[in-house]
Amino acid sequence: MAISTDQARALADDFLDAAQAIDTYLEEHFNCISRSEYECLNESFKTLMRISTFTTTVAVDLAIDSLSTSIAELNSTIQQAKEKIRTLNRVSEIIQLASALTDLAAGFIAKKPSAIASSAKNLAKLVTA
Repeated sequence: MAISTDQARALADDFLDAAQAIDTYLEEHFNCISRSEYECLNESFKTLMRISTFTTTVAVDLAIDSLSTSIAELNSTIQQAKEKIRTLNRVSEIIQLASALTDLAAGFIAKKPSAIASSAKNLAKLVTA
């Protein structure tokens, strides 16, 4: 089964929302985090923004039959990550979530189901920890 246009757009929206959650965190905690932490999160923010734009403008045609994770599960995991970013207080945990979201997005861009599966598993572990 291939990912539909609506599913690709939903993922793009989720990546955009996650990027916006990181941006909000940066704005609210600008004076509380180090320059290197800011730069790390800002790079993740920019990457998620680019990937959201790319996913919106490119017809994503992935063979996801081999994935054990459904699109609905991916959307749910991304939503959970976004909520955790909004509620966590430790910047190191937010950096881990931002990195995991970026890895997952990169799997979609690379059109590699195995990368998507491993990134989704990693992200799911982080949001349930």
